[in-house]
Amino acid sequence: MYATYGWEQINSTAHQQINFEAALQGLVLLKNTNSTLPLEKGISVAVVGPHAVSQMGLFSDYAADELCFGGTFDCVPTIGQQIDQVNTGSGGTIISKGVDINSNDTSGIQDALSAVQVLSTNMRYQRKKTKQNKNIFLR
Repeated sequence: MYATYGWEQINSTAHQQINFEAALQGLVLLKNTNSTLPLEKGISVAVVGPHAVSQMGLFSDYAADELCFGGTFDCVPTIGQQIDQVNTGSGGTIISKGVDINSNDTSGIQDALSAVQVLSTNMRYQRKKTKQNKNIFLR
């Protein structure tokens, strides 16, 4: 497939502009209200969305098919797994896929909403009790 592209299409000005626009649209700026970041270890965190559980989705379409031994992605932790690994303590991490990026399957929506609702309910109760916990929702 790539052999059909001519030199005029490789690194063209138009493609550079498209790449730049995609990079701008992909940026997320977080407002660090009340010094929420960096996250404290042991707080309750909900990691929700398709990339929370995806391994292959963390790579571009140009990544090799076999990143791990045996042709799998098993050596690549998901975002949810990484947050759960460093978030040690009493809070815990709730991980839910929700929906796929390119799918009409809505079967995971209720699970994702339930995960966030459980966290929200627990955090409200703890905040009334200790006034130290924060609601943290990563999307």
